Amino acid sequence: SYSTVSEAQYRYERKFVIENCDLAQLEALIFAHPALFNEIYQGRFINNIYLDSYNYQAYYDNVTGVSERRKFRLRWYGDSFREAINPSLEVKCKKAEVGTKLVYNLPSFTLENAITIDSLLSDMRADNLPEEINCTLNMLQFSFINRYYRRYYRSADGRYRLTLDSKLAYAVVDSCRITLPVKWDRPPKLILELKYDRSDNADADRISNFFQYRLSKSSKYISGIERWAGIL
Repeated sequence: SYSTVSEAQYRYERKFVIENCDLAQLEALIFAHPALFNEIYQGRFINNIYLDSYNYQAYYDNVTGVSERRKFRLRWYGDSFREAINPSLEVKCKKAEVGTKLVYNLPSFTLENAITIDSLLSDMRADNLPEEINCTLNMLQFSFINRYYRRYYRSADGRYRLTLDSKLAYAVVDSCRITLPVKWDRPPKLILELKYDRSDNADADRISNFFQYRLSKSSKYISGIERWAGIL
């Protein structure tokens, strides 16, 4: 539950949203970094279903600067959005500039034609989630979905990680039901994130300034809500 998260689990994430950039050019820049980043995992697609309250509390907590806030999403890896193999419920916990996440494994499911929020939450509650999480889930609904292809890099000293997201796709869904196929919107952007422990914050400017891109405080969820869900 939220109360079991220790201060040591929180880390920094710096996000760069890069418009109309050539992917190969950005990859070359990563490999040219003086910190000697190397790719550490095989790239993979990440699929997300975001959950929020009916009045978009997670969204408004973010944009109004609430210091301690949480965001809920279902996530699974793989080429297919339809087949959710080994999905997990992720609760992203933010405390000012640092964050962490709680991860709960869920049963696999298939988005055949449609899936309702009630049926999905029923399956999740059956998986023995903490009561605190279950109580919050009862107040949530679908907000929107996205997917992207992620590659992973680590500095030679092991202190800094980069993720590079490409092939972004977003879609608005009904608050109570996801029906396939969805109409994906594919913005021409790349997202680069620098991730590191709190103890390594002193050198982080040196790492991030090399890229000379504008830092963004807006998460994929916030930008997706503003552009595609049209609540502003």
